[in-house]
Amino acid sequence: MARKVTLDKNPPKRSFTKKQKLIIIAASAVLLIAAAIIVVLIIRPKHDNWVDNLPPNVVGNTPGNINNAGFAAIQGNWIYFLGNLGEIYRMRPDGSRMEMINEKGGNSINVVGDWIYYINTYIYKMRLNGSRVTQLNSVESGYLTVIGDWIYYTNTDENMHVYKMKTDGSEVTKVVRDAVESFTIYGDWIYYSNFDDEWAIYKIRTDGTGRERLDRDESEFVTAAGDKIYYMTPLDFESGVEKNVIFEINTDGTGKRLLWLQDADSLNLVDEWIYFSNIEDDGKIYRIPADIGALEGSRINNDFSQLINVVGDWIFYLYTDNDDMNFLTKIRTDGTGRRVLP
Repeated sequence: MARKVTLDKNPPKRSFTKKQKLIIIAASAVLLIAAAIIVVLIIRPKHDNWVDNLPPNVVGNTPGNINNAGFAAIQGNWIYFLGNLGEIYRMRPDGSRMEMINEKGGNSINVVGDWIYYINTYIYKMRLNGSRVTQLNSVESGYLTVIGDWIYYTNTDENMHVYKMKTDGSEVTKVVRDAVESFTIYGDWIYYSNFDDEWAIYKIRTDGTGRERLDRDESEFVTAAGDKIYYMTPLDFESGVEKNVIFEINTDGTGKRLLWLQDADSLNLVDEWIYFSNIEDDGKIYRIPADIGALEGSRINNDFSQLINVVGDWIFYLYTDNDDMNFLTKIRTDGTGRRVLP
């Protein structure tokens, strides 16, 4: 006869010693910490070891970028730039973490402290995350430059005179009464192309005093750095061809020197380099040393390029394809990493 097995409905409970309980608790804690680390590694964006507590800008963008529509600027470890549909994006200096921060942006981008300033017909500012969009004036404006708590700009509604105002839109003051083609600020001086005097080069203090003509050359893309001014001017050759060549001149109007003799466009100065579009090589981007110039520059890309902005290791520019369609594009200063922007 089979043996009947009876199961105890109330089996004795297993008890753990104090030492065993401590081991179990420690093991559970280790597992929880490991799981948390795995989650962080999975959700953390790749290549984002950038520090975000770097000192803020005092000057919102470089003069060379502003002269080229100013659609890219950098502050700390973020680059802010304009997309092809008018949005404002930002990315890390290595090109990672690209993200749109506002669907409506503009040109002449300046970044100072917690604010992005830009022009969309009028002057606006927004927080670095794209929030709190605020209109600062009601006149058509150009060549926006933010320095500290002052904004400088041209009033298109008033014959391109240069004004300044506080970053909250107050204390609007006229600084330059000439019609200004373009201007750049370096130190306490504004250097500009005077449309009223056939685009001659002038300077004036930021308080509106000390106005002086420096040279009669017809100028554009006027950019100052140190004791030098760099600009483009048309030059007539014996063949009857006119070319826009690159000159430098001292900020006191002396020492004019030719730096580039071929037809150029979209001059930009960054550190020791002059970047430009070489019209004689189908508009490709070239660069030459700013201190000595060159007969032959270094070619960077193969696109017909205009409005060259240089930010960190990147060049942002307007690329025109064979169908005359324009696209904002970026490429590294060494010629790698070309990409059409969103």
